[in-house]
Parts: sequence; C-alpha cells; structure tokens
Amino acid sequence: MLRILPRRPDRRVITTLQQDHFGLDTIAEDDGATTYQLTYGDWVRVLRGAGLVIDDLIEPRPGPATPNGYNETDPPDWTHRRPAELLWVTHKP
Repeated sequence: MLRILPRRPDRRVITTLQQDHFGLDTIAEDDGATTYQLTYGDWVRVLRGAGLVIDDLIEPRPGPATPNGYNETDPPDWTHRRPAELLWVTHKP
C-alpha cells in the first residue's frame, strides 16, 4: 500500500495517492531500482497458480506511537489508520 504513495526527498511517505491502483505493475524507484506491485486479486491468482491454498490475509495494525521500522510516514500515525504491510498465510495442499 505504501508503494503507491510518493516518497518525498526526505524519504518520508505521504498520504496522497499518486498512481492508479490498477496500473501499478512496475514502479521505477528514485535510486534506479524497480518495484513490482500486484493488486490483491493478482496476488490471489499468483498464489493459487503456484498451487498454494490461501488461509488468511493479515493486515497488522501497530499502535499509534509505534514506528514501522523501515520507512517514515507523514503523518507518523498513518500506519495505525491504514495497512502498511500485508501477511499472506498459505500452505501447499
């Protein structure tokens, strides 16, 4: 989710969406790297296509004052109000 939000020069993520959710396939990063993003539906198809059964989708919610540890958000409590990461729980049948 945070990847569809722009980073400012100070590396903080802001809360204004800048890209179309359905056009996120490839995102060029400032440092020359490329990030690949999938929609939730695409993730379901990829995981099932790999022969996995999806058991759960967990959206961790940290406390309002808990830093997320790998990037800063603006406002700082953004990740308390919206998921910053997803945990897909799967297994092979």
